[in-house]
Amino acid sequence: MRARLVPPRDLAELASLSALEHRVVRFLPTRMEGLPDERATATVRSAALTGAAEALPLLRGCAADPRLEVQRELVDGRHRFDLRRCAETVLAQAPLVGGAVELTSPALVPSTRRLPALRHLTVLVDPHEVVADPGAFADLPHPGVLSARLDPTRPHDLGALRGSRLTHLALRGLDRTSDLSPLADLPELESVVLHGYRDLGLAGVGGLDHVHSMELRAAAGEATPRNALRAFGGAGEVEPAGFGVLDLAALPPSVVSPAVRDVEVAGWAPPARLAGLVHLDIGAAVRSDGDLSAVAGSGVQLVVVEDDGPAYTGLAGFAGSVRFHRAARTTGAGA
Repeated sequence: MRARLVPPRDLAELASLSALEHRVVRFLPTRMEGLPDERATATVRSAALTGAAEALPLLRGCAADPRLEVQRELVDGRHRFDLRRCAETVLAQAPLVGGAVELTSPALVPSTRRLPALRHLTVLVDPHEVVADPGAFADLPHPGVLSARLDPTRPHDLGALRGSRLTHLALRGLDRTSDLSPLADLPELESVVLHGYRDLGLAGVGGLDHVHSMELRAAAGEATPRNALRAFGGAGEVEPAGFGVLDLAALPPSVVSPAVRDVEVAGWAPPARLAGLVHLDIGAAVRSDGDLSAVAGSGVQLVVVEDDGPAYTGLAGFAGSVRFHRAARTTGAGA
């Protein structure tokens, strides 16, 4: 039996080995040279699944193996061990997959500071985990992407993010956060998603013209995204939602593809200064008179989501393309 299953020939044989738990480690090969790709991958996963301290020396011996799937198994298996010890013992020796690591919890952040091969860090916190303090993301090594849900019942100091090299930032739960000025100190930021956004947070803030994509979901009672549209003056893609009123004339001249959701639009005539406008996405819960004739001669491409809002008119002889989608609906069990 041992001769047939150790080392495992593929991932399917792991089920047979799992009954041995940590005892399987003593039967696994300690060197990867000469092992076919699938067997090498299964060997690393077998050791990682045990979560046993006895597996760490074996995994350390596998860490330098450059094969993509081997490196993925090493990174994916780290959460089964003491994170600090695994980082120091195993991952510090690994080239990683393109120098990249993805995390799903702020608790894992400290372990990444011990990875010399790390070149790009992605932090996508589980949407069900509420982060109490954004200070958990201070001094991220080689950051690229950060997405997290903050506690919406308290204000947050985003100063811990100042100077970060983040390129993509998504923060939810900003409902009580009134100072968003640290965003101006993210020199490589390309896209931003802010939910629970309060427009006062960007009053007087500049230096965000390098951001090309912006999505805002307003906190309750927010009238307009005036400060945001000024601060993100270089954005080509904007998606404001949940505000009282949106004035198309307030959009930055750089806008080429706006999307509007859950907002009142006073009129659809594209301002003349929006010379680059090529695409207009009208989403669900938009409040307006429904007359799109002012857009008809502009050549703009339209995507319209039909819901219980206005019946859109004025599309006769429309110069651009138009696509209609029916809004998704949720029905009860008895419907």
